[in-house]
Amino acid sequence: MAKHRLGALFGALAIGAAVLPAGSVVAQTDDSTSTAAVRCNANHAYTFSTSGGGGPVYLNVGGGSHKGAKVITWPWSGGQGNEKWCLTQGPRGYGWNLRPWDNRGLCLDVPHSRYKKGQGLVVWNCNGRKNQDFYVKPVHSDYSYTLLGPWEKQDLKIHRGADERGSQVSLWSHLNLHAKWK
Repeated sequence: MAKHRLGALFGALAIGAAVLPAGSVVAQTDDSTSTAAVRCNANHAYTFSTSGGGGPVYLNVGGGSHKGAKVITWPWSGGQGNEKWCLTQGPRGYGWNLRPWDNRGLCLDVPHSRYKKGQGLVVWNCNGRKNQDFYVKPVHSDYSYTLLGPWEKQDLKIHRGADERGSQVSLWSHLNLHAKWK
């Protein structure tokens, strides 16, 4: 299966979208608490990569996708289900839930809604709360994006950490190379 990048996602959305306010995204609304309602198929797996000193690293669920697993960065390992993601619209009609491809009943999660610099991210049962809603926002013309949440601390972005391989993905307060994803 070919890897799909965010640029392809936004290109497809732009083609299918009518006139929308800036920053709006079109998506299928899903019931976030039911795995069966998630409408992702083989043609809609997304990867998120960022630059690393030894080459790109990808958003990955460490040790496989199970409740409470840390979200880390890891070099590409052939398209395992824990390094591919399904995006569904948040339950309130804004933001995205990022679901690991191999367990779509889980969502990328800010544990206990602790919106602070350095907070590590995990996957948890999808529950419809805003600590599982994220925005994908273009930051440069090179098709790079930042991932951020619709919570009170809008300046916090998903950041890969200093160690590319195996470092837990966390919230960080400023945009730098570690917070740019493709």
